[in-house]
Amino acid sequence: MILTIILFLSSFMTDLNSYPPTDDRIQIMGRHLVEQDGSIKFGASGVSFYFRFEGTTLEVELEDEFRYGNANNIFMVILNGVESHRFKIEPGQSRITLAKDLNHGEHQIILVKATEGANGWTRLKSIHTEKLLESYDLPNRYIEFIGDSITSGMGADEKFTKCGDGDWMDQHNSWSSYGAITARNLHAQFMLTSVSGMGMLRNWNTPSPVMPDRYESVLVDPEDQKTWWDFSRYTADVVVIALGTNDFSDGDRPDPRPAPQADEFKSQYLNFLITVRQKYPDARILMLNSPLIDPHRNEILGQWLKELKAERATAGDPNVYVFEFTEQYPSGCSGHPDLAEHAAMAELLTPVVGSLLDR
Repeated sequence: MILTIILFLSSFMTDLNSYPPTDDRIQIMGRHLVEQDGSIKFGASGVSFYFRFEGTTLEVELEDEFRYGNANNIFMVILNGVESHRFKIEPGQSRITLAKDLNHGEHQIILVKATEGANGWTRLKSIHTEKLLESYDLPNRYIEFIGDSITSGMGADEKFTKCGDGDWMDQHNSWSSYGAITARNLHAQFMLTSVSGMGMLRNWNTPSPVMPDRYESVLVDPEDQKTWWDFSRYTADVVVIALGTNDFSDGDRPDPRPAPQADEFKSQYLNFLITVRQKYPDARILMLNSPLIDPHRNEILGQWLKELKAERATAGDPNVYVFEFTEQYPSGCSGHPDLAEHAAMAELLTPVVGSLLDR
């Protein structure tokens, strides 16, 4: 009887097996690169790893940059389709348990980077579980969302840290950002190419680097000038550009700054549209106005976007479109959209982006 119990328990207490992050059974969504040691390096908001396994436990080994010694990256864990928990990587921490004591069976975990490239890079070095299974195929439709802190999901999620508490990145939630929700609504993959404070021509408080300067970065990092993304690895069907909020902002410096000039802004935006078209010859490009700035400035931005759309059509590119939000969504931290407002924005965008996907 005792032997029977021991054998029964041992069947559920097996050692975990180790797997490299390059294992074909793992699916990865978002910009990343494979290092010489086989680890996966990444930085952008929303980069996601899909693990399907049989067992009770899944652990990962992560290495984090800890930029400036205090820029801890935050990750979200989606277990069997439900947001389970989130964690902040601490200095000296590497082996992290994503799930344990599950019923012995098949499970899926999605590990999502909630913070962004400005928080520094992370490397996934190994995965540990009883038995790794082949992940379900990801959707074969692709949407890229290019933007700023709004697109990154900054300030959206107060479930764990209230506004005003903790660090600037503690309320990030890329998984529940308007872009990620829109893509899931449409059964599409998403890629968030977004940096807090960035603009098209100028940033929240600084003149550069702006998004056109860092668009090709694998890490989508304002400090990264040497690791370039291979655009053939993700061919977007639709590209959504949500830039302009920071261009029209006053910043928070004591000296006022003048409004952006139409010629300069439109010239920069036009060149960026040409760059995006070169990367994705067949994509539909959707330009958004701002969900945050005041109606007068948004009217100006919207007019400029319409003029850019007409200019591209005249140049032989009819697949450039404009969508305008008619409300502001400032209920999250530091005047950003909160979770409910991201969901409301996604509800508006889903039919628009969906119609472009189907063309």
